[in-house]
Amino acid sequence: MTKTFVREMGYTHTQFLRVLPNAANGRPMELGDGRAVIDDGGGRTITVVLEPEQRRKIASISLPMTTVHFEFAGYGEDEADAEMEK
Repeated sequence: MTKTFVREMGYTHTQFLRVLPNAANGRPMELGDGRAVIDDGGGRTITVVLEPEQRRKIASISLPMTTVHFEFAGYGEDEADAEMEK
């Protein structure tokens, strides 16, 4: 089973990739070309895809924003939900 989540996150790509290893929690990870694949073992992977960076303007404030796709392959629905909660 594959479950996908899409989130708008207040990060540049550089900022997101800096915090991603903590989220991977020591699991093997391959990075490249706006994509990361986290190997959770047992045929389970999390693929993270970053869309192009954008800016969100609120009055005179301009904040970074990136749409991020998380694809959980080999996870049950409850397991994928639990991973996203972390």
